[in-house]
Amino acid sequence: MQWLQPTSENLIEGYDEPQGKLSINRVESKQITSNTIISDFFVMLNSFGEPGVTPLPAPDEKVYHRIMEEIAPYFERILIIKINNKIIEVSLQHVKKEALTILNNKAVHPVLNEFFHGEADKSGYNLFGQVPNRSVYKVLPHFIDPLEDPEVQQLFDFLKEMFSLKKYIVFPPKYWSLSDELKQLQAIRFAAHYCQDVYLWVDNDTERIFEIQFKF
Repeated sequence: MQWLQPTSENLIEGYDEPQGKLSINRVESKQITSNTIISDFFVMLNSFGEPGVTPLPAPDEKVYHRIMEEIAPYFERILIIKINNKIIEVSLQHVKKEALTILNNKAVHPVLNEFFHGEADKSGYNLFGQVPNRSVYKVLPHFIDPLEDPEVQQLFDFLKEMFSLKKYIVFPPKYWSLSDELKQLQAIRFAAHYCQDVYLWVDNDTERIFEIQFKF
């Protein structure tokens, strides 16, 4: 697969965590009033696997307000994390049943279906388990046909703003296996030419892609 290059780069780079007085406040979840590719992304990301907490960085007021208006209403539990009285993160947990109903009754963007939909795995593979025997591959964009899509760009622009301090996002795609077919996915075609780099984290024992990393 010429379009993938094995890499040993240090991809999970740290950044200076804010220091100071920590405060955590729970706020009431608002009624759902809008639906966007951004809200769909985070609902679908949290709709499979074990229930967990989704920490969303809020590097500035613009991102914070978009989180609270477009994403937070889809979740039952919302925590505002502050350091020295400055909001740094919104923590979300428990997707609302209403959110799943909205999602199931609409045509979801194909890129989100590629990330999060697929036939059920019968092998007992643990999507969120530890992967000791793994490799990381860098996607080489000059082998990938570019894709332009204003709606997908809206999602990626927001992810880039949200992760402007960390400079990357990592998440598990659902049921991706290492193959040349991946280079035809709209998700790969767009990300390869939008992001600074795209990395696929592969379980060598099963050839499952257990993480995808977008570097901005």
